[in-house]
Amino acid sequence: MDYFICFFEYNFMEDRITFSISEKIPLLSGKVIHNCTFSMGSYVVKEDLEVFLDFLHFKKEVSCEFRLKQVDGTVCWCKARGVVFSGNRFVGNLYEWNQDEWVSAKYDPLTGLLTMQKFKEYAGRIVNEYPNRRFLILYFDIDNFKCINDLYGYHEGDIILREVAQYLSESNAKMQISARESADHFITMVLLQNGTNLKERVQEFALGFTEQQKRRNSHCNIRLTIGACIIDESQRDIVSAIDNANYARKQVKSNSIYRFEMFDDEMDQRVKNERLILSTKEQALREQEFLIYLQPKIELIPNKIVGAEALVRWRRPDGSMLQPGAFIPLFEENGFVLLLDFYVYQEVCKLIRGWLDEGRTVVPVSVNVSRLHLYQRNFVEEIRKLINEYQIAPKYIEFELTESILLDNTELAVSVMKELQSIGFHVSIDDFGAGYSSLNLLKDMKADVLKLDKGFFREGEMKRQEKIIVSNIINMAKQLDMRVLSEGVETKAQLEFLKEVYCDMAQGYFFAKPMPVQQFEEMIMGSKYET
Repeated sequence: MDYFICFFEYNFMEDRITFSISEKIPLLSGKVIHNCTFSMGSYVVKEDLEVFLDFLHFKKEVSCEFRLKQVDGTVCWCKARGVVFSGNRFVGNLYEWNQDEWVSAKYDPLTGLLTMQKFKEYAGRIVNEYPNRRFLILYFDIDNFKCINDLYGYHEGDIILREVAQYLSESNAKMQISARESADHFITMVLLQNGTNLKERVQEFALGFTEQQKRRNSHCNIRLTIGACIIDESQRDIVSAIDNANYARKQVKSNSIYRFEMFDDEMDQRVKNERLILSTKEQALREQEFLIYLQPKIELIPNKIVGAEALVRWRRPDGSMLQPGAFIPLFEENGFVLLLDFYVYQEVCKLIRGWLDEGRTVVPVSVNVSRLHLYQRNFVEEIRKLINEYQIAPKYIEFELTESILLDNTELAVSVMKELQSIGFHVSIDDFGAGYSSLNLLKDMKADVLKLDKGFFREGEMKRQEKIIVSNIINMAKQLDMRVLSEGVETKAQLEFLKEVYCDMAQGYFFAKPMPVQQFEEMIMGSKYET
Protein backbone atom coordinates (compact mmCIF):
# COMPACT_ATOMS: atom_id res chain seq x y z
CA MET A 1 0.00 0.00 0.00
CA ASP A 2 1.34 3.43 -0.98
CA TYR A 3 1.07 6.28 1.49
CA PHE A 4 1.28 10.02 1.02
CA ILE A 5 3.02 11.82 3.88
CA CYS A 6 1.62 15.07 5.24
CA PHE A 7 2.50 17.32 8.17
CA PHE A 8 0.10 19.46 10.13
CA GLU A 9 -0.26 21.70 13.15
CA TYR A 10 -3.42 21.61 15.25
CA ASN A 11 -4.40 24.45 17.60
CA PHE A 12 -6.44 22.66 20.25
CA MET A 13 -7.82 25.86 21.82
CA GLU A 14 -9.08 27.26 18.52
CA ASP A 15 -9.92 23.92 16.82
CA ARG A 16 -7.88 24.94 13.80
CA ILE A 17 -5.63 22.71 11.71
CA THR A 18 -2.93 23.93 9.31
CA PHE A 19 -1.39 21.56 6.76
CA SER A 20 2.07 21.95 5.29
CA ILE A 21 2.52 22.51 1.59
CA SER A 22 2.64 19.24 -0.38
CA GLU A 23 2.51 18.77 -4.15
CA LYS A 24 1.39 15.17 -3.69
CA ILE A 25 -1.73 16.10 -1.72
CA PRO A 26 -3.04 19.25 -3.44
CA LEU A 27 -6.39 19.03 -1.63
CA LEU A 28 -4.75 19.75 1.75
CA SER A 29 -1.59 21.55 0.63
CA GLY A 30 -1.12 24.66 2.78
CA LYS A 31 -4.78 24.53 3.79
CA VAL A 32 -6.06 26.09 7.03
CA ILE A 33 -9.26 24.45 8.28
CA HIS A 34 -11.30 26.16 10.99
CA ASN A 35 -13.84 24.28 13.16
CA CYS A 36 -11.76 21.22 12.40
CA THR A 37 -13.91 18.84 14.52
CA PHE A 38 -16.90 19.47 12.28
CA SER A 39 -15.17 20.27 8.99
CA MET A 40 -12.67 17.42 8.57
CA GLY A 41 -15.51 15.08 7.54
CA SER A 42 -15.35 16.80 4.14
CA TYR A 43 -11.82 15.50 3.66
CA VAL A 44 -11.44 12.26 5.65
CA VAL A 45 -13.30 9.03 4.96
CA LYS A 46 -16.09 8.62 7.54
CA GLU A 47 -14.76 5.33 8.95
CA ASP A 48 -11.35 6.93 9.66
CA LEU A 49 -12.61 10.27 10.94
CA GLU A 50 -13.02 9.17 14.58
CA VAL A 51 -9.45 7.84 14.72
CA PHE A 52 -8.12 11.08 13.29
CA LEU A 53 -10.09 13.27 15.71
CA ASP A 54 -9.04 11.10 18.65
CA PHE A 55 -5.46 11.80 17.67
CA LEU A 56 -6.12 15.53 17.65
CA HIS A 57 -8.16 15.71 20.85
CA PHE A 58 -6.49 13.14 23.07
CA LYS A 59 -2.98 13.02 21.59
CA LYS A 60 -2.77 9.23 21.84
CA GLU A 61 -0.30 8.84 18.99
CA VAL A 62 2.64 10.68 17.45
CA SER A 63 1.35 9.78 13.98
CA CYS A 64 -1.79 8.40 12.44
CA GLU A 65 -3.09 6.95 9.19
CA PHE A 66 -6.33 7.77 7.44
CA ARG A 67 -7.99 7.69 4.03
CA LEU A 68 -8.32 11.02 2.30
CA LYS A 69 -11.08 11.86 -0.19
CA GLN A 70 -9.77 13.03 -3.56
CA VAL A 71 -11.38 15.63 -5.84
CA ASP A 72 -12.15 12.96 -8.47
CA GLY A 73 -14.03 10.81 -5.93
CA THR A 74 -11.23 8.31 -5.29
CA VAL A 75 -9.45 7.90 -1.95
CA CYS A 76 -5.78 7.72 -1.00
CA TRP A 77 -4.04 6.65 2.17
CA CYS A 78 -2.24 9.35 4.14
CA LYS A 79 0.28 8.99 6.91
CA ALA A 80 0.04 12.20 8.91
CA ARG A 81 2.50 13.55 11.41
CA GLY A 82 1.34 16.51 13.40
CA VAL A 83 1.88 18.65 16.45
CA VAL A 84 -0.84 19.70 18.84
CA PHE A 85 -0.61 23.28 19.94
CA SER A 86 -2.51 24.12 23.14
CA GLY A 87 -3.12 27.86 22.98
CA ASN A 88 0.41 28.92 22.11
CA ARG A 89 2.57 26.02 23.16
CA PHE A 90 3.49 22.68 21.59
CA VAL A 91 2.29 19.88 23.90
CA GLY A 92 3.47 16.81 22.03
CA ASN A 93 6.53 14.69 22.82
CA LEU A 94 9.31 17.18 22.22
CA TYR A 95 12.02 14.56 22.57
CA GLU A 96 10.58 12.48 19.74
CA TRP A 97 9.92 15.51 17.58
CA ASN A 98 13.19 17.33 18.16
CA GLN A 99 14.87 15.69 15.18
CA ASP A 100 12.11 16.73 12.80
CA GLU A 101 13.13 19.87 10.93
CA TRP A 102 9.53 20.86 10.29
CA VAL A 103 8.86 20.95 14.03
CA SER A 104 12.20 22.27 15.30
CA ALA A 105 11.95 25.22 12.92
CA LYS A 106 8.70 26.25 14.62
CA TYR A 107 9.07 25.35 18.29
CA ASP A 108 11.63 25.97 20.98
CA PRO A 109 12.89 22.52 22.04
CA LEU A 110 13.05 23.38 25.76
CA THR A 111 9.72 25.11 26.34
CA GLY A 112 7.57 24.14 23.36
CA LEU A 113 6.81 27.79 22.66
CA LEU A 114 7.13 29.23 19.17
CA THR A 115 10.52 30.23 17.82
CA MET A 116 10.91 33.97 17.26
CA GLN A 117 10.82 33.51 13.49
CA LYS A 118 7.44 31.77 13.67
CA PHE A 119 6.15 34.18 16.30
CA LYS A 120 6.80 37.11 13.98
CA GLU A 121 5.14 35.25 11.11
CA TYR A 122 2.02 34.24 13.07
CA ALA A 123 1.70 37.55 14.92
CA GLY A 124 1.95 39.44 11.64
CA ARG A 125 -0.73 37.23 10.14
CA ILE A 126 -3.09 37.83 13.09
CA VAL A 127 -2.54 41.60 13.08
CA ASN A 128 -3.22 41.76 9.34
CA GLU A 129 -6.39 39.66 9.67
CA TYR A 130 -7.78 42.03 12.31
CA PRO A 131 -6.80 45.51 11.08
CA ASN A 132 -9.22 47.32 13.41
CA ARG A 133 -8.18 45.59 16.61
CA ARG A 134 -5.48 46.53 19.11
CA PHE A 135 -2.92 44.09 20.46
CA LEU A 136 -0.43 44.19 23.31
CA ILE A 137 3.15 42.96 22.99
CA LEU A 138 4.89 42.00 26.23
CA TYR A 139 8.64 41.38 26.22
CA PHE A 140 9.89 40.10 29.57
CA ASP A 141 12.70 38.32 31.35
CA ILE A 142 13.25 36.74 34.75
CA ASP A 143 15.04 38.90 37.30
CA ASN A 144 18.50 37.59 38.27
CA PHE A 145 18.02 34.39 36.28
CA LYS A 146 21.79 33.94 36.00
CA CYS A 147 21.97 33.81 39.80
CA ILE A 148 19.33 31.08 39.84
CA ASN A 149 21.40 29.01 37.41
CA ASP A 150 24.56 29.65 39.42
CA LEU A 151 22.99 28.84 42.79
CA TYR A 152 20.68 25.94 41.92
CA GLY A 153 22.04 24.63 38.61
CA TYR A 154 20.87 24.71 35.01
CA HIS A 155 18.37 21.89 35.57
CA GLU A 156 16.47 24.05 38.05
CA GLY A 157 16.68 26.98 35.65
CA ASP A 158 15.25 24.87 32.83
CA ILE A 159 12.33 23.85 35.04
CA ILE A 160 11.49 27.49 35.68
CA LEU A 161 11.69 28.30 31.95
CA ARG A 162 9.24 25.49 31.19
CA GLU A 163 6.95 26.78 33.94
CA VAL A 164 6.96 30.21 32.26
CA ALA A 165 5.83 28.49 29.06
CA GLN A 166 3.13 26.59 30.93
CA TYR A 167 1.92 29.79 32.58
CA LEU A 168 1.65 31.46 29.17
CA SER A 169 -0.20 28.46 27.73
CA GLU A 170 -2.74 28.43 30.54
CA SER A 171 -3.66 32.07 29.97
CA ASN A 172 -7.24 32.70 28.96
CA ALA A 173 -6.37 35.76 26.87
CA LYS A 174 -7.83 35.80 23.38
CA MET A 175 -5.61 35.35 20.31
CA GLN A 176 -2.51 34.95 22.49
CA ILE A 177 0.68 33.60 20.98
CA SER A 178 4.03 33.37 22.75
CA ALA A 179 7.66 32.64 22.02
CA ARG A 180 10.95 32.19 23.82
CA GLU A 181 13.39 34.68 22.34
CA SER A 182 16.55 33.41 24.06
CA ALA A 183 17.78 32.35 27.50
CA ASP A 184 15.16 33.72 29.94
CA HIS A 185 13.68 36.23 27.48
CA PHE A 186 10.08 35.67 26.42
CA ILE A 187 7.53 37.49 24.31
CA THR A 188 3.77 37.23 24.09
CA MET A 189 1.05 39.01 22.13
CA VAL A 190 -2.57 39.27 23.26
CA LEU A 191 -5.71 40.89 21.91
CA LEU A 192 -6.63 44.06 23.80
CA GLN A 193 -10.28 44.19 24.80
CA ASN A 194 -12.04 47.56 24.82
CA GLY A 195 -11.76 49.30 28.17
CA THR A 196 -8.72 47.29 29.28
CA ASN A 197 -6.62 49.01 31.95
CA LEU A 198 -3.16 48.27 30.57
CA LYS A 199 -1.25 48.78 33.80
CA GLU A 200 -3.63 46.54 35.74
CA ARG A 201 -3.52 43.94 32.95
CA VAL A 202 0.26 43.72 32.99
CA GLN A 203 0.47 43.78 36.79
CA GLU A 204 -2.06 40.96 36.94
CA PHE A 205 0.04 38.98 34.45
CA ALA A 206 3.27 39.52 36.42
CA LEU A 207 1.70 38.94 39.84
CA GLY A 208 0.06 35.72 38.68
CA PHE A 209 3.41 34.25 37.69
CA THR A 210 5.11 35.46 40.88
CA GLU A 211 2.40 33.83 43.01
CA GLN A 212 2.72 30.60 41.03
CA GLN A 213 6.45 30.56 41.65
CA LYS A 214 6.02 31.25 45.38
CA ARG A 215 4.09 28.00 45.57
CA ARG A 216 6.38 25.95 43.36
CA ASN A 217 9.81 27.49 43.96
CA SER A 218 9.64 29.25 47.31
CA HIS A 219 13.46 29.11 47.61
CA CYS A 220 13.79 31.43 44.58
CA ASN A 221 12.56 35.00 44.74
CA ILE A 222 11.31 35.11 41.15
CA ARG A 223 9.97 38.26 39.49
CA LEU A 224 9.52 39.39 35.92
CA THR A 225 10.79 42.56 34.28
CA ILE A 226 8.35 43.56 31.55
CA GLY A 227 8.33 45.98 28.65
CA ALA A 228 5.12 46.57 26.71
CA CYS A 229 4.10 48.08 23.40
CA ILE A 230 0.65 48.58 21.90
CA ILE A 231 -0.10 47.61 18.31
CA ASP A 232 -2.80 49.95 17.03
CA GLU A 233 -3.75 51.82 13.87
CA SER A 234 -0.55 53.91 14.09
CA GLN A 235 1.78 50.95 14.63
CA ARG A 236 1.14 47.65 12.82
CA ASP A 237 4.70 46.44 12.22
CA ILE A 238 5.44 43.42 14.40
CA VAL A 239 9.24 43.69 14.36
CA SER A 240 9.13 47.35 15.42
CA ALA A 241 6.62 46.55 18.17
CA ILE A 242 8.88 43.79 19.51
CA ASP A 243 11.90 46.10 19.47
CA ASN A 244 9.92 48.83 21.22
CA ALA A 245 8.68 46.46 23.93
CA ASN A 246 12.24 45.27 24.49
CA TYR A 247 13.42 48.88 24.66
CA ALA A 248 10.78 49.61 27.31
CA ARG A 249 11.94 46.56 29.28
CA LYS A 250 15.48 47.91 29.35
CA GLN A 251 14.19 51.18 30.83
CA VAL A 252 12.76 49.48 33.92
CA LYS A 253 14.61 50.91 36.92
CA SER A 254 16.17 48.48 39.39
CA ASN A 255 14.23 50.01 42.29
CA SER A 256 10.88 49.93 40.48
CA ILE A 257 8.14 48.20 42.46
CA TYR A 258 6.17 46.92 39.48
CA ARG A 259 9.14 46.12 37.19
CA PHE A 260 7.18 47.31 34.16
CA GLU A 261 7.45 50.07 31.55
CA MET A 262 5.13 50.94 28.66
CA PHE A 263 6.66 52.20 25.44
CA ASP A 264 5.45 55.80 25.10
CA ASP A 265 6.00 58.93 23.01
CA GLU A 266 9.05 59.96 25.04
CA MET A 267 10.70 56.58 24.45
CA ASP A 268 9.72 56.78 20.79
CA GLN A 269 11.60 60.08 20.47
CA ARG A 270 14.57 58.58 22.28
CA VAL A 271 14.61 55.62 19.90
CA LYS A 272 14.52 57.97 16.90
CA ASN A 273 17.44 59.95 18.34
CA GLU A 274 19.40 56.76 18.94
CA ARG A 275 18.72 55.55 15.41
CA LEU A 276 20.00 58.86 14.08
CA ILE A 277 23.14 58.50 16.19
CA LEU A 278 23.73 54.95 14.98
CA SER A 279 23.06 55.80 11.33
CA THR A 280 25.61 58.65 11.29
CA LYS A 281 28.40 57.25 13.43
CA GLU A 282 30.68 56.03 10.60
CA GLN A 283 30.42 59.32 8.73
CA ALA A 284 31.09 61.20 11.97
CA LEU A 285 34.25 59.19 12.54
CA ARG A 286 35.46 59.78 8.96
CA GLU A 287 34.83 63.51 9.22
CA GLN A 288 36.43 63.79 12.67
CA GLU A 289 33.31 65.03 14.42
CA PHE A 290 34.51 63.28 17.59
CA LEU A 291 36.64 65.67 19.65
CA ILE A 292 39.12 65.01 22.43
CA TYR A 293 38.49 66.88 25.66
CA LEU A 294 40.96 66.77 28.57
CA GLN A 295 40.21 66.97 32.27
CA PRO A 296 43.21 67.84 34.47
CA LYS A 297 44.49 65.55 37.20
CA ILE A 298 45.89 67.53 40.13
CA GLU A 299 48.71 66.43 42.43
CA LEU A 300 47.42 67.70 45.79
CA ILE A 301 50.89 68.44 47.09
CA PRO A 302 52.36 70.60 45.53
CA ASN A 303 49.04 71.48 43.87
CA LYS A 304 50.15 70.87 40.29
CA ILE A 305 48.70 69.43 37.10
CA VAL A 306 50.35 66.04 36.63
CA GLY A 307 48.11 64.42 34.04
CA ALA A 308 44.81 64.45 32.21
CA GLU A 309 41.98 62.11 31.30
CA ALA A 310 40.98 62.02 27.64
CA LEU A 311 37.23 62.17 27.14
CA VAL A 312 35.29 62.27 23.89
CA ARG A 313 32.62 64.69 22.71
CA TRP A 314 30.63 64.59 19.47
CA ARG A 315 30.21 67.91 17.68
CA ARG A 316 27.37 67.47 15.20
CA PRO A 317 27.31 69.24 11.81
CA ASP A 318 24.66 71.64 13.18
CA GLY A 319 27.09 72.73 15.92
CA SER A 320 25.35 70.90 18.77
CA MET A 321 27.53 68.93 21.16
CA LEU A 322 26.65 65.40 22.30
CA GLN A 323 27.93 64.22 25.66
CA PRO A 324 29.37 60.66 25.85
CA GLY A 325 26.40 59.37 27.84
CA ALA A 326 24.25 59.88 24.75
CA PHE A 327 26.31 57.65 22.44
CA ILE A 328 28.91 55.54 24.28
CA PRO A 329 26.35 53.02 25.69
CA LEU A 330 24.94 52.55 22.18
CA PHE A 331 28.41 52.04 20.72
CA GLU A 332 29.23 49.51 23.42
CA GLU A 333 26.15 47.52 22.45
CA ASN A 334 26.93 47.34 18.74
CA GLY A 335 30.74 47.17 18.98
CA PHE A 336 31.46 50.55 17.35
CA VAL A 337 33.18 51.58 20.57
CA LEU A 338 36.18 49.53 19.44
CA LEU A 339 36.73 51.82 16.47
CA LEU A 340 36.00 54.96 18.47
CA ASP A 341 38.42 53.99 21.25
CA PHE A 342 41.25 53.45 18.80
CA TYR A 343 40.43 56.77 17.20
CA VAL A 344 40.83 58.36 20.66
CA TYR A 345 44.08 56.44 21.26
CA GLN A 346 45.45 57.68 17.95
CA GLU A 347 44.41 61.28 18.60
CA VAL A 348 46.06 61.15 22.03
CA CYS A 349 49.25 59.80 20.48
CA LYS A 350 49.21 62.62 17.91
CA LEU A 351 48.69 65.13 20.71
CA ILE A 352 51.60 63.85 22.81
CA ARG A 353 53.83 63.64 19.76
CA GLY A 354 52.99 67.30 19.03
CA TRP A 355 53.81 68.34 22.61
CA LEU A 356 57.17 66.60 22.38
CA ASP A 357 58.00 68.12 18.99
CA GLU A 358 57.05 71.63 20.17
CA GLY A 359 58.99 71.35 23.42
CA ARG A 360 55.86 71.77 25.53
CA THR A 361 55.31 70.38 29.01
CA VAL A 362 54.22 66.76 28.58
CA VAL A 363 51.97 65.05 31.13
CA PRO A 364 50.58 61.48 30.93
CA VAL A 365 47.11 61.17 29.43
CA SER A 366 44.76 58.40 30.52
CA VAL A 367 42.33 56.71 28.13
CA ASN A 368 39.42 54.40 28.79
CA VAL A 369 39.31 50.73 27.85
CA SER A 370 36.02 49.15 26.79
CA ARG A 371 35.18 45.68 28.03
CA LEU A 372 35.08 44.53 24.39
CA HIS A 373 38.80 45.22 24.02
CA LEU A 374 39.59 42.51 26.56
CA TYR A 375 38.27 39.92 24.11
CA GLN A 376 40.41 41.15 21.22
CA ARG A 377 43.46 38.93 21.04
CA ASN A 378 45.53 41.57 19.27
CA PHE A 379 44.48 44.51 21.48
CA VAL A 380 47.80 45.02 23.25
CA GLU A 381 49.78 44.40 20.06
CA GLU A 382 47.76 47.09 18.22
CA ILE A 383 48.49 49.52 21.06
CA ARG A 384 52.19 48.70 20.79
CA LYS A 385 52.11 49.41 17.04
CA LEU A 386 50.42 52.74 17.69
CA ILE A 387 53.04 54.09 20.09
CA ASN A 388 55.81 52.81 17.83
CA GLU A 389 54.24 54.66 14.89
CA TYR A 390 54.26 57.95 16.83
CA GLN A 391 57.49 57.16 18.71
CA ILE A 392 55.97 57.76 22.12
CA ALA A 393 57.23 56.31 25.38
CA PRO A 394 54.59 54.11 27.12
CA LYS A 395 54.94 56.20 30.30
CA TYR A 396 52.90 58.98 28.68
CA ILE A 397 49.74 56.88 28.36
CA GLU A 398 47.66 55.36 31.15
CA PHE A 399 44.85 52.85 30.54
CA GLU A 400 41.78 53.00 32.76
CA LEU A 401 39.73 49.87 33.35
CA THR A 402 36.50 50.33 35.27
CA GLU A 403 35.74 48.22 38.29
CA SER A 404 32.74 46.64 36.52
CA ILE A 405 34.91 45.51 33.59
CA LEU A 406 37.38 43.93 35.97
CA LEU A 407 34.60 42.09 37.79
CA ASP A 408 33.10 40.74 34.55
CA ASN A 409 36.12 38.61 33.76
CA THR A 410 38.80 39.15 36.39
CA GLU A 411 41.22 36.55 35.04
CA LEU A 412 41.20 38.01 31.52
CA ALA A 413 41.36 41.60 32.80
CA VAL A 414 44.38 40.81 35.00
CA SER A 415 46.11 39.18 32.03
CA VAL A 416 45.58 42.25 29.80
CA MET A 417 46.61 44.58 32.63
CA LYS A 418 49.88 42.74 33.21
CA GLU A 419 50.63 42.70 29.49
CA LEU A 420 50.16 46.47 29.26
CA GLN A 421 52.31 47.03 32.35
CA SER A 422 55.06 44.81 30.98
CA ILE A 423 55.39 47.20 28.02
CA GLY A 424 55.66 50.20 30.35
CA PHE A 425 52.10 51.57 30.38
CA HIS A 426 50.45 52.58 33.64
CA VAL A 427 47.09 50.98 34.43
CA SER A 428 44.42 52.33 36.77
CA ILE A 429 41.25 50.90 38.28
CA ASP A 430 38.48 53.39 37.56
CA ASP A 431 35.26 53.89 39.57
CA PHE A 432 36.66 51.96 42.52
CA GLY A 433 34.02 51.53 45.23
CA ALA A 434 31.04 51.65 42.86
CA GLY A 435 30.39 47.91 43.14
CA TYR A 436 29.98 45.32 45.87
CA SER A 437 33.18 43.39 45.31
CA SER A 438 35.67 46.22 45.22
CA LEU A 439 38.02 45.01 47.93
CA ASN A 440 38.10 41.53 46.46
CA LEU A 441 39.64 42.99 43.29
CA LEU A 442 42.75 44.20 45.07
CA LYS A 443 43.94 40.73 46.02
CA ASP A 444 43.95 39.67 42.37
CA MET A 445 45.54 42.60 40.59
CA LYS A 446 48.25 45.17 41.04
CA ALA A 447 47.22 48.47 39.47
CA ASP A 448 49.39 51.58 39.39
CA VAL A 449 46.57 53.95 40.33
CA LEU A 450 43.32 53.48 42.23
CA LYS A 451 40.64 55.99 41.18
CA LEU A 452 38.01 56.42 43.89
CA ASP A 453 34.48 56.55 42.51
CA LYS A 454 32.90 60.00 42.44
CA GLY A 455 29.96 58.59 44.39
CA PHE A 456 31.95 59.16 47.59
CA PHE A 457 31.82 62.90 46.93
CA ARG A 458 28.42 63.29 45.30
CA GLU A 459 26.56 65.08 48.10
CA GLY A 460 28.94 67.95 48.78
CA GLU A 461 30.03 67.77 52.41
CA MET A 462 31.22 64.29 53.30
CA LYS A 463 29.60 62.31 56.08
CA ARG A 464 31.64 60.83 58.91
CA GLN A 465 31.11 57.28 57.58
CA GLU A 466 32.28 58.30 54.10
CA LYS A 467 35.41 59.90 55.53
CA ILE A 468 36.24 56.72 57.44
CA ILE A 469 35.77 54.55 54.34
CA VAL A 470 37.77 56.83 52.04
CA SER A 471 40.65 57.30 54.46
CA ASN A 472 40.97 53.56 55.02
CA ILE A 473 40.84 52.78 51.28
CA ILE A 474 43.60 55.32 50.69
CA ASN A 475 45.71 53.85 53.48
CA MET A 476 45.19 50.32 52.20
CA ALA A 477 46.04 51.28 48.61
CA LYS A 478 49.29 52.90 49.71
CA GLN A 479 50.25 49.74 51.58
CA LEU A 480 49.67 47.90 48.30
CA ASP A 481 51.99 50.37 46.53
CA MET A 482 49.23 52.06 44.55
CA ARG A 483 48.72 55.78 44.13
CA VAL A 484 45.20 57.11 44.76
CA LEU A 485 43.18 59.63 42.75
CA SER A 486 39.78 60.85 43.94
CA GLU A 487 37.22 61.63 41.22
CA GLY A 488 34.31 64.03 41.45
CA VAL A 489 35.83 66.52 43.88
CA GLU A 490 33.57 69.57 43.96
CA THR A 491 34.22 71.51 47.19
CA LYS A 492 37.08 73.08 49.13
CA ALA A 493 36.13 70.98 52.18
CA GLN A 494 36.51 67.75 50.17
CA LEU A 495 39.91 68.90 48.94
CA GLU A 496 41.13 69.73 52.44
CA PHE A 497 39.96 66.34 53.73
CA LEU A 498 41.80 64.51 50.94
CA LYS A 499 44.98 66.39 51.81
CA GLU A 500 44.56 65.39 55.46
CA VAL A 501 44.36 61.68 54.58
CA TYR A 502 47.30 61.91 52.14
CA CYS A 503 45.39 61.24 48.93
CA ASP A 504 47.82 61.68 46.04
CA MET A 505 45.69 63.22 43.30
CA ALA A 506 42.22 64.57 42.59
CA GLN A 507 40.01 65.30 39.62
CA GLY A 508 36.68 67.09 39.44
CA TYR A 509 34.71 70.25 38.74
CA PHE A 510 36.31 72.02 41.73
CA PHE A 511 39.50 72.17 39.68
CA ALA A 512 38.22 72.14 36.09
CA LYS A 513 35.62 70.58 33.82
CA PRO A 514 36.72 68.59 30.75
CA MET A 515 37.98 71.15 28.23
CA PRO A 516 39.21 71.44 24.63
CA VAL A 517 42.87 70.60 24.09
CA GLN A 518 43.93 74.20 23.43
CA GLN A 519 42.43 75.38 26.72
CA PHE A 520 44.21 72.59 28.59
CA GLU A 521 47.50 73.53 26.96
CA GLU A 522 47.07 77.13 28.11
CA MET A 523 46.28 75.98 31.63
CA ILE A 524 49.28 73.69 31.92
CA MET A 525 51.70 76.46 30.96
CA GLY A 526 51.65 77.50 34.62
CA SER A 527 53.76 75.25 36.81
CA LYS A 528 51.28 75.46 39.71
CA TYR A 529 47.51 75.14 39.76
CA GLU A 530 46.02 77.74 42.10
CA THR A 531 43.00 76.65 44.17
